[in-house]
Amino acid sequence: MKSRIITTSAKVNLIFVLIILLFLGAGLSLALVSSQRALDNARVDVVSRMDDFCLRFEGERNRIDASVRSLYLSRDMEYISAHSGNGLDYNLISSLNRIEEQKTSLKNMSMFVSSVKLYIPSLQFVFRDSHGSIGNFYREPAEDIINYASTFTFGKLSVEDSQSVVAYPFKVSDKLVFLACIYLDVDALEDELVYAVSNYDSSYTVRLNDATVLFSNIGKDDVFSSGYLQFSKFSPQSGISIDLFVRKTEVLRDYWLFIYLMIAMAALFIVSFAVFAFTTSRLVRRPLDGLIGGFKRMENGEIPVKLDFKGSSDLAYIYKAFNDMNEKLHVLVGLTYEQKLLIQKAELKQLQAQINPHFLYNTFFMLNTFIKSFENEKALNLSLELGKYFQYITRSSSPNATLKEENNHARIYADIQAERYEGRISIQYDDLPIDMESLTVPRLIMQPLIENTFKHALADVTENGLLKVSFASDEAGHHIVIEDNSNVLSDSDIADMNDRLQNVAENSEVTGCINIDRRLKMLYPAPSGLYFTRSPLGGLKAEILICMNGAENV
Repeated sequence: MKSRIITTSAKVNLIFVLIILLFLGAGLSLALVSSQRALDNARVDVVSRMDDFCLRFEGERNRIDASVRSLYLSRDMEYISAHSGNGLDYNLISSLNRIEEQKTSLKNMSMFVSSVKLYIPSLQFVFRDSHGSIGNFYREPAEDIINYASTFTFGKLSVEDSQSVVAYPFKVSDKLVFLACIYLDVDALEDELVYAVSNYDSSYTVRLNDATVLFSNIGKDDVFSSGYLQFSKFSPQSGISIDLFVRKTEVLRDYWLFIYLMIAMAALFIVSFAVFAFTTSRLVRRPLDGLIGGFKRMENGEIPVKLDFKGSSDLAYIYKAFNDMNEKLHVLVGLTYEQKLLIQKAELKQLQAQINPHFLYNTFFMLNTFIKSFENEKALNLSLELGKYFQYITRSSSPNATLKEENNHARIYADIQAERYEGRISIQYDDLPIDMESLTVPRLIMQPLIENTFKHALADVTENGLLKVSFASDEAGHHIVIEDNSNVLSDSDIADMNDRLQNVAENSEVTGCINIDRRLKMLYPAPSGLYFTRSPLGGLKAEILICMNGAENV
C-alpha cells in the first residue's frame, strides 16, 4: 500500500481542524447527551402518564365491579330472584324501585359510565336506562335474555352494536338469575387519555383484547417512521391495550435552538479554516510543491527525477540532496530488481522441475488399480486431478498466482495422496476464507510443504495419521498453516529448520522450504515468510505468514 505524503501546511491545517473539531465535538456531544436525556425523560414521563391513565381506568372498573356485585348480593335482588313471577305485589315493587335507585347510582358513580341496563329473566324485566320509578322497564322473554347473556364473558370489556359494554351475567347452578350491562362512555375515556398525555402532540389507538379498536385518532394511511417514539401499554385488569406515537421533534423542540447555534458556529469555523488554509498555502505549501511532486513521481515508478529549484535558499540543500539521492536510487533499484527477478525465475524453474517420481508412478499405479477394478468414477476423478496438477506445475507464464489458485492446486495434491494413504492418514482441509482468495502469492508455496509432510513425517505411519491445513487472519496478517501429528522431529530439529531459513548462506543449496521463504519475502514485507513450530497435534507446524502492511499486492 502506497504511503501518502503529508505536507507541512497540511499538518498545520490539520492541527487547526482538530482544534475546531474538538470544540464542535464537545458541543455536539453535549447536544446529543442532552437530546438523549430529553428523549429518556420523555419516555419515562409518557410511560408514567399511560400508567396513571390505566390505573385510573382500572380503579373505576374496580368500583363498578364492586357496585355490581353489591347490587347482585343485595336483599332486594335476593327477593326478586326468589319471586315466582306471578304478579306484582307491594314488596316486589318496593324491591324493584330500590334496584332502580341503585342502578341510577351505578350510572352516576363514574364519568366513564354512559348507561346501565339490568336484566331479570325470572320476571322477564329489562330496566331501561333512565331515571324514574318502576315504570322505567320493559318486558322481554326470559329465553331472549338468556341467549343475549350467553354472548358475554363475565366482567370482560367488549363491543356490542358499536357500544362498549362490560357485562356481568350472574348464574346460580348454571342458571342465569341476573344480567347487568354497564355501557362505557368511550368519548370520556378518550378525553381522559388525551388529558393524560396533553403535554405531547400524540397519535393513539386503544384496542380490546381481541384487537377490536375501541377508539383511535390514527388514519388508516398514517405511517409512523423512526421520527416517532412508540409506546405500548397493556392493562390486563381493564382489558385494553394502548399504542401511542409521539413526534421526537415535540420532545426535542427546546434543543433545536442549540443545534442551530452549533450549525452557525460550524459555518463560521469553515470560513475561518478557508482563510487560514489559503494563507498557509501561500506561505508554506507552494515552496514545497515541487519537492512533493518529485516524490510522487518516484512513488509512481518514475526514476530518475530531476528537480529544478526556484525559491528561497533554505530549501536549496533539500533539492540538491533529492536529486543526488534520486540518481543513486536509479542505479541501485535497477540492479537489485534485475537480480531478484532472475533469482525468482530461476528458483521457480527449479521448484517446477522437482517433480517427485514416486508421486508420479504411485498415482499411475492407483489409476491402473481403479481401472482394473472398474472403479470408473474414481479413475475419472484421479485422471482429471492429475491433469490439473501437472497443468498448474508446468504453466510458467507468471511467477505469482492468486491464493485461491494455489490452494486449489495444493488441495488436488492432498486429495490424490488421501486416496493413496486411505485408511492410514486422514486429511482435515479447511475451506479458504473468501477474503483471502484474491491474495497474490508466489506459485508453489503450499503443495511442497504438504508433500514434505507426506514424505518425511507421515510416510511410515500405519494408522491414525493426520494432516491438517487451515487458514486464519488477524492483525499480524494472513496465516496458512500446514501441520501433522507425527513425532519424528524433536524441538531441536525444528529450531535447526528455522535457523536454516533465517541464515541462508549466499552459495548454499536452495531447498524447497528456503525457496518458498525467499520468494515470500521478495513479494511481501517483513515479517512475512515461512516459520516452523511444534504443532498442538504433536508434529510439525509449517506456517506461512503474509503481511499486507506496506506490501505490493500485484
